[in-house]
Amino acid sequence: MGEMKYIWLALVMLYLMLATACVIDDGVVYQSSGKDRAIIRRGVIENMTEVILKEVEVLHLPTRFITSVSAVLPNTRAEIGFRPTQLRADSAVLRWIEMGRQMEVQLEVPQVVQERSAGSLILVYRIFPGGRVSVQLEQNSEEDRQSSLEYN
Repeated sequence: MGEMKYIWLALVMLYLMLATACVIDDGVVYQSSGKDRAIIRRGVIENMTEVILKEVEVLHLPTRFITSVSAVLPNTRAEIGFRPTQLRADSAVLRWIEMGRQMEVQLEVPQVVQERSAGSLILVYRIFPGGRVSVQLEQNSEEDRQSSLEYN
């Protein structure tokens, strides 16, 4: 009988630890203000440099959603993997290796509400020479819209 009491107590403690971990992240409770966030159909990383960027990773915060690509060739773009969704990230950490050097930049993710009704949006990260980075929400072109229909 005493053994069951300890098992039950251990299960309750495990449940409380898991429940707390799902609600609190580093002491901050995350609440999404979903009604005013843009709907993103696609995401891309554009390499605006003349060198290959390796191990490119985007960490979205506070959601901690990570997406990555192994390499982006010079003056090309790579799709970052996510399905059409409501934008919930407030900021992003972009990491990559450029000519053997580890690079990292943190930036704010734009929250554009007014463009939402004008059509689907694409989240574009651009990496420029010297480690400069930009992020923008842009309208999908007609070609991009056709490819995004595959998700619907």
